[in-house]
Amino acid sequence: MVVSADPEVNRFIFQQEGKLFRSWYLETANIIIGEKTIDEFNGTAQKFVRNFMSGLFGLECLKKELLPELEKHIEDSLAEWSAQPDINVNESTTDVIFDLVAKKLVGLHPTTARELRKNYSDFLEGLISFPIYFPGTTFYRCMKAC
Repeated sequence: MVVSADPEVNRFIFQQEGKLFRSWYLETANIIIGEKTIDEFNGTAQKFVRNFMSGLFGLECLKKELLPELEKHIEDSLAEWSAQPDINVNESTTDVIFDLVAKKLVGLHPTTARELRKNYSDFLEGLISFPIYFPGTTFYRCMKAC
């Protein structure tokens, strides 16, 4: 198992996917996404998605398009936050970033993006939960979000 926060190490690992390294997913992820789907998402398909995402969120796009748009979103959010008595900075900042990504990827309005974010959060939490399909459990909420 490799756990890395180093960009150079991560790049090397991703370049060696299917050669020196193979992705592994928790059993819960296999249940939620489907083992066949996860197996098919290794190798060539995974490289395609990474390259596609790099085009949307890579360094060049970041410099030319995303940073100016993010700056505008932050300015608007700061103006909105100044009128509120208190805010949760972590939650609010995450909303700003998720709203921008949802707009860039699928053209969602912020209201719809917030609903998607809730489902996405439930989905991510479910990926690392115990696979108990019972109302009230994290896994149950994840399956409902899917």
